[in-house]
Amino acid sequence: MAKFCVYAVARGRKTGVFHTWPECQAQVKGYKNPVFKGFMTEEEAKEWLLSGNQKYQKSEKKELPPEQIDWSTYFEEDHLDTNELPAVMPEAYAFVDGSYNDNYNGRKVYGYGGIVHANGEDVYVSGHGCEEAYVVSRQIPGEVFGSLSAIEKAIELGVPHLVVFYDYAGLGHWATSGKRWKAEKPIAKAYVQKYDEFSEKIKVNFYHVKAHTDIAGNEMVDKMAKREVGIL
Repeated sequence: MAKFCVYAVARGRKTGVFHTWPECQAQVKGYKNPVFKGFMTEEEAKEWLLSGNQKYQKSEKKELPPEQIDWSTYFEEDHLDTNELPAVMPEAYAFVDGSYNDNYNGRKVYGYGGIVHANGEDVYVSGHGCEEAYVVSRQIPGEVFGSLSAIEKAIELGVPHLVVFYDYAGLGHWATSGKRWKAEKPIAKAYVQKYDEFSEKIKVNFYHVKAHTDIAGNEMVDKMAKREVGIL
């Protein structure tokens, strides 16, 4: 039997990477439908968590029926383990996504797209970059700058509370205080620093959706990000 060196917990009392079995066990023992996995290296564990591809048990607790949800408070908390859109959308929200091209006119480039729905209108944000410290993380800088640009635009529009719909797990887990992952790479550190600055001006909650599942807003920002890096 393989002896694992680290354990990743995707669903438990606390989520993240734990370096001993007792630490991991404390998060999953007695917790309903925990999701965790052992790895030989910390890098493998983090990649698994960031991938968003963890397989949850079929007995996992499901969302309440729409008629039983208090929508006035539903978006006051983060929803990091969801995959589908809610039955009711919040008053102000954004879809964000990122992309990457390792040879766009001879350069490695990351790009992003975002749609901010506020005050009854849609506002679009997009851009790209090739900063050396960030581009090594491939599409992740695009995801990050998509989120930050959408939040910044919402602040400009005077939005007091924004719900960010995203498909890259790190966006929610790096930002939320209750389940915050440790930011280690330059792009993650930059994201956390800027997000913390923005959070003094606006309340932000995160809502995870699964990529490439025909969610219109998510598909649109995916195409926007790809255009920024010359894929479309």
